[in-house]
Amino acid sequence: MMARQILVTILFGGDVVKTFKWIFVVFVVVIVMLVGVVAVMGTLAENDLNVLESELRAKGIALEVEELHSTRPEGTVFYSGPPGESATAFLFSAEAAVQGSGVKPSDWMWYEIVNGKRSSLFDSSHDNEKQVIEVVHDNRELIARIRAVAETAPTQMEEVLESMDMRKGLIAAKLPNLQGCRSLCKLLICDAYVAHLEGRPDDALKSCEAALKLAGHIRDMPTLITQMIGIAMSGITLDFFAELLPLTEFSDESFDSFAGVLDESGRREAFALSFEGELLIGRQVFKMISSKTTKSSPSILIDDGGGKMMARVYGSRALSFFRARDEKTHLWIISKYVECARLPYYEQRSIAAEVKEELEGLGWSTPIASLMTPNLLRATASQAEHEVKIDMAKVAIALERYDTQDGYPETLDSLVPDYLPEVPVDEFTGESIVYSLKDDGYLLYSAGENGIDDGASDSSDDIVWGL
Repeated sequence: MMARQILVTILFGGDVVKTFKWIFVVFVVVIVMLVGVVAVMGTLAENDLNVLESELRAKGIALEVEELHSTRPEGTVFYSGPPGESATAFLFSAEAAVQGSGVKPSDWMWYEIVNGKRSSLFDSSHDNEKQVIEVVHDNRELIARIRAVAETAPTQMEEVLESMDMRKGLIAAKLPNLQGCRSLCKLLICDAYVAHLEGRPDDALKSCEAALKLAGHIRDMPTLITQMIGIAMSGITLDFFAELLPLTEFSDESFDSFAGVLDESGRREAFALSFEGELLIGRQVFKMISSKTTKSSPSILIDDGGGKMMARVYGSRALSFFRARDEKTHLWIISKYVECARLPYYEQRSIAAEVKEELEGLGWSTPIASLMTPNLLRATASQAEHEVKIDMAKVAIALERYDTQDGYPETLDSLVPDYLPEVPVDEFTGESIVYSLKDDGYLLYSAGENGIDDGASDSSDDIVWGL
């Protein structure tokens, strides 16, 4: 007892109650000061976020769903019939998910031949060729339906958003059966192949047109995944066309029609708009967390009671500084993606390096930005490859038309202006697409993602027209 009194006297000068009062007062003052500092920091971070939002609006970047717009060219005539009969409505219907008679995802014709895993349709054995013919004939009604849908005028953005339920919330947005859509595209390619076998080249080209137009309808939807599916469908079509072109002769009318569809198929603006869609999804996540509304949150972020509790904590005022900084980081990165997506690939590298540096700095302090940032370079490389293939298709058509008169030219400059308005620029280098004459025709290729011309060697990533 004596020892304890001595210890208290040494530590507190004998007046324990008074000392504890002072400790309590100091503690309260420190807490108030910390709360004040946190509040000021949160306010400053939110002000910075508001400034960035104003800058993005001035650049025309959509920050609300209502600000999304169609990326179809000016003067496009949009669909004006019953909403339930638009191309977009079809893509969301159960009808679009039908694989077709005799068509299964595991069939050789889908994954080994049409999709490029083993040569091509043009290397089919007699038995496989017969199988393709049977599948096409068994699905004549479905093919006619798909072609009719493909020919339907584009859907207005308002109806696209309505079909996707994006008005209710981007996170809960519906998507069409994308794998089913790919199968419908491949069915059109098989139809084109059969038309070629039966000596109907212009019908074959019409089916290729329908496949590109169907991909275009999917790309009207402002999400990155629909852009990637549309690009994949176009790639399947253009790879087939590259092999079909030298094997048959098409009428000038068919060439003109197909070239017109190619002109509409680049869709760089649609690709850029999809990143605005990704930006809006992120904004909605932050709004839900800030308002502590987690019932409809995405499972990748909030999948159980613990996740919801963490979201509620992150949405508290005490963490407003970190949350605002996180949201600003997400907005800045995705806005840079939008900026990149509107440029040729060879002009993207400096912006991509800036974004990469920012991404490498992401961590525990920006959890949502870290989770919701897609792979920019992989996505933009896919779009660039898509545009390169479209340009090479235009060049190939011009070469075939030129060949009927004088044989293939020494250089692509000879095609201008009678067959091409200008020689296309390689998206990956900023220079002309590589062309040279060969004994059996010509070689046409792009330098590919690394931007280095490797002479179209088998081990390179050069993108070669045809096989």
